[in-house]
Amino acid sequence: MPREEDAARELARSLTGEARERAIFRQSTLTDHVTQNRPYVSPLDPVGIPFGDLGGEQQRLALEIVETYLGVLHQSVDA
Repeated sequence: MPREEDAARELARSLTGEARERAIFRQSTLTDHVTQNRPYVSPLDPVGIPFGDLGGEQQRLALEIVETYLGVLHQSVDA
């Protein structure tokens, strides 16, 4: 996960102003797991910043985060 975390930090640092406020919607999440360990969850309210509102380099970082995460999933989960 090191690259995934580094890319997320780079993305967060690249945001300014309103975009940063929209993207960082929780300051502390260490013990606040939104869906806990429930097997079924209701849809969550949309939060954050839409991918389309990001600049080119920011979109590249966002895709890198997702691709890095998906790259480590077991094949049965990835399908």
